[in-house]
Amino acid sequence: MLPIACQMFAEGKTVAVEHAEPVYLRNNVAWKKLPGKE
Repeated sequence: MLPIACQMFAEGKTVAVEHAEPVYLRNNVAWKKLPGKE
């Protein structure tokens, strides 16, 4: 992942910190495993 980040940084493909938003890739996966949560 670091090589991809370095390449994107070098190409100027960055986001200002005030526009950065977290992405939780496992949110839906984890909830589906709990009993009663579909």
